[in-house]
Amino acid sequence: PLKVQHAGAEWREALLKTPPSETRALELITLESILVAAEKKSAASEPTLKAIRFDLLNQSIEDAKGYPDLESTAYLALIRLYRENQRDEDA
Repeated sequence: PLKVQHAGAEWREALLKTPPSETRALELITLESILVAAEKKSAASEPTLKAIRFDLLNQSIEDAKGYPDLESTAYLALIRLYRENQRDEDA
């Protein structure tokens, strides 16, 4: 998980250096999906990975303004993440 966390943070930083766009929003959502898969494979909930995922999705929502399909995809992913986080807190 540490390697994934480090790679995710590096990729996020590289993406955030590019100007906001539809493409960047899609790439942020894609990175979040990759981190979801990595988190499931590790069988452990990593708070830092969740924080990165929250950041990615919030930024993708900002970048997706004016692209309703992309914006709704980002919001749905964020809702899913909030629910995951709530289950972790309840456990």
